[in-house]
Amino acid sequence: TFEGLVTVGFDNITKKFQSTWADNLGTGISMSLGERAKDGSIVWEGSFSDAMTGTVKKTREIHTFPNDNEWKIESFEVGPDGKAIKTMEIAYARIQASKTLPVTRPAVNSGTGSGTGSGTGSGTGLGK
Repeated sequence: TFEGLVTVGFDNITKKFQSTWADNLGTGISMSLGERAKDGSIVWEGSFSDAMTGTVKKTREIHTFPNDNEWKIESFEVGPDGKAIKTMEIAYARIQASKTLPVTRPAVNSGTGSGTGSGTGSGTGLGK
């Protein structure tokens, strides 16, 4: 079974999001920095140790929030030529409770979020 753990936070000093990722398929910890774009998405730049090739590769992720109940992650591997190739897309959806509770949204450049999930896109958390 594939398992992974992500940590996500916002650094009030650098004004950037920070993330780490570790899973049971590799031996390294991937680290990324993210910035909020004008459209509300978060664009991440990072790197990871590729166990298949024995090299360090650059990554780019774009997190979009179509509404208060959805979160989409698009992951890209960045080649030496700077061109990005999409490697994964995950769509999260909040499970609606029987009673509707108010949804609050933090300010654009504050707060933290976290989530856990599998490669199939199941998971918890809508970090914004």
